Amino acid sequence: MVFAVIFLTLSLLLPGSSSFYAFLIYAINAWLGFFNMLPLALPGIVLDGFRVFRDDVRVWVTAFVVSITLLIPLIPRLIL
Repeated sequence: MVFAVIFLTLSLLLPGSSSFYAFLIYAINAWLGFFNMLPLALPGIVLDGFRVFRDDVRVWVTAFVVSITLLIPLIPRLIL
């Protein structure tokens, strides 16, 4: 999620096509961070979100809220 914050900032500061590529990298990292924090435990597959949820729910809630917050800048681009 740290990379998502860094590349979101870069996408706002860089001009032209560099901004597009920085936003693309941000979007990929934001989605991966969100998906990874889902508390899923399937047979043979345990995501990090489940491990964090099992260890400390407060840490999981904080990380999950941050991951959802990082997805907010994507909403206008998804609508268009």
